[in-house]
Parts: sequence; C-alpha cells; structure tokens
Amino acid sequence: MKRIVKFLLWVIVLFLVICLLALGALYLFADPNKLKPVISSEVEKRTGYRLVFDGDLSWSLYPQVGVKASHITLTEPSQEKPFIDLKRAHIAIEPMQLLHGDHKLSGEVHVAEVVFMNVHVTSALVGLHWQDNAIMLRPVRASLYGGSIDGYARGKDFSATPAWDWDISLKHVDMQPLLHDVHGGTPSLNLLGTGQVKIDASTQGLTKQQMLGNLNGKVDFKLLNGTVEGIDLNYLIQSADALLNKKSVGLPPELNQTSFDSLTGSMLINNGLAETNDLLLSSAAFSVKGQGGYNLPAQTIDFALQVAAPQTIESKWDVPVLVRGEVSRPTVQLDLMAIKKQLAIRELNKVKEKVKDTIKENVPGKAGEYLQNLIGQ
Repeated sequence: MKRIVKFLLWVIVLFLVICLLALGALYLFADPNKLKPVISSEVEKRTGYRLVFDGDLSWSLYPQVGVKASHITLTEPSQEKPFIDLKRAHIAIEPMQLLHGDHKLSGEVHVAEVVFMNVHVTSALVGLHWQDNAIMLRPVRASLYGGSIDGYARGKDFSATPAWDWDISLKHVDMQPLLHDVHGGTPSLNLLGTGQVKIDASTQGLTKQQMLGNLNGKVDFKLLNGTVEGIDLNYLIQSADALLNKKSVGLPPELNQTSFDSLTGSMLINNGLAETNDLLLSSAAFSVKGQGGYNLPAQTIDFALQVAAPQTIESKWDVPVLVRGEVSRPTVQLDLMAIKKQLAIRELNKVKEKVKDTIKENVPGKAGEYLQNLIGQ
C-alpha cells in the first residue's frame, strides 16, 4: 500500500513539473504579439469595431494564464474617438481558441482602468462568453466613483445592426463626478449625493446617437443626503408666496442650491425618451413631486415640479416650478401661468364669498340656500 501511495505522489510531482516547464517554455519562447493581428481581425470581422493594441503584449501566469496588454482601444465603425479605452488589461482566453477562430469562445478580462463613453471605471472583471455571433458579458463587476457596478450585458447581430441589452446595478456611487463625465463638464444644474441606480434596458445601432434613439427600458434611482446645485427651491417658494400675496420679491441668495434628505423615482424609456411621474424629493423644510421627460438623443429635459409649501409662508398651495431646456444648462423658473391661475381662483373665491353674504342677507329661506349652493359649485 505504501509503495502505491509513493508511486502516486511521484506521478503528481512529475505532472506538476511538466506543467511548470510547459508554462515556462510558453512564457520564454512564444511571442504573444503574434496574436495581435489575429485578435484584431477576428473582432473586426465579427463586430465591425476596430480593436487596437497600443504597445507589446506579454504572457501572464496570474491570476490565470493569459495575455497582458498595457493599452487597448475599441472604436465604433466610421468613428475616430474610441468609445472604450482599457489600461493594464489581462485577457485570460486560451490562445488556441483565438488561433482556430472557434465559433465558441470563453474567458475572463481583468482591467485596471476603463473609460467607457467618458465614464471612468476601475478594477473591472468581465466574464466573456462568445457563441454564434452573440456575446454575453457576465459577470460585469467594477469600482465606480466610490461605489460599485454589478450586472451583465448581452450583444448580438454584429454583422448587421448590433443589438444590446443589459441589467446593471450601481451602488453607493458619488453622482457628482459621474454626471460630470457623462456630460463632459459641470452642468449648471448639478446633482450631488450618493446614489443607487438600477438600469434594465435594451437598444440597437452602430453609433452612440443611434443607440440613444433606440433605447428602451426602465431606470430606478435613489439618492441620499444630497444637494441640487443651480436651483434654490426655498427662494422660489418665497418668490411665489410674494407674488400670490402681492408683496415685493427679494433678491436671490448667492448660494443657489437645494439640499435634500432623499431623491427617488423611476423613468420609463421609450425610443430614447425617458419619462417619470413619481419623482419625489424630500427635505426637512418641504417636499417636491415631479413629472416630466428627458430626451436622450437631443439631451433636453422638460419637468414640472410641485413644491409643497411649508408652514412658514402665507400661501398653502403647492408652488409650481418648471425646469426646461438643454440638460447641461436648463432654465429653472416659476410657472407663472399656474400662479396667475391660482390668483384668479383666489379673486373669484373672494367674489363668491361676498355674493353669498349678500344673498344670505337679502334672500331668506330655501331660495337663498339654493343660490348659495349654486354659487359654491
């Protein structure tokens, strides 16, 4: 029995030595740069996208046997600027799969830094599964602006019009730098806070504009302890109260912002138009409900807000606020038409009360009651 165990141990040791020698020979003598044209050619043939390796490739033995690349870019057809930029990538795919051009491909991609359509991601892990001209990226995990991203994405029909669908969750993400990169700068209406966002959507197209125009799905979001820069709802409330009560409107404060405890809502996206009817902002002083739309291809918004008046002002109606225009620089103002309507209703109610008092004094009995009820209607 001891001789059999000893023999098995020697076989295992010998097997490990052979594996190490094979890996060493692969690392020392095989040139991974020969894979560059093969990989680029396969990607362009199957997807139409241009894959460029900037710098030499090298073998990596950890965490899996694969190829290391210092810089990789992926560019849409007929575009100059890459929409995906990868730095310090480790591609763990068996080389024989690439060399043989198999219709089935699987592996993992580890990337230190990713820029995807201006959004910066770090420490990314993507599971890669290719079969029958369709790709599954699962899992998709990474660090994102102080938080994390997790989910999956699928793509197909790359030889015609590429179609994508995905289910992605963002957790504990710092929204200010994220929105700064999405918009390519700091918008006049800026959102600060830590957010949770869930995106379940699908689209198709070759360019960013086509993909935005064909986007469909749903977004749920929740932000905590944040600030909206570029809009001071307290000032708008005071201004509306002054207009309704025929008082002078004070000068706006230097600090143009609104702090909130939570901001929640959802958006349904239909062919690039995202609409919401359950936007809710809560703060210690007031609450805000909102409805409206976000035109993704045109990058314009049109929202109507109703701010619940706090107890500190005379008027007890909700204050109407409009937010319209380009998403980077929208116009924020009171809905004067709605305020004028409220003023007209107030004056009409005053007239009604006077008429009721006159009827009560001059028309007794059931006839007077009937006329009062008629006016009340």
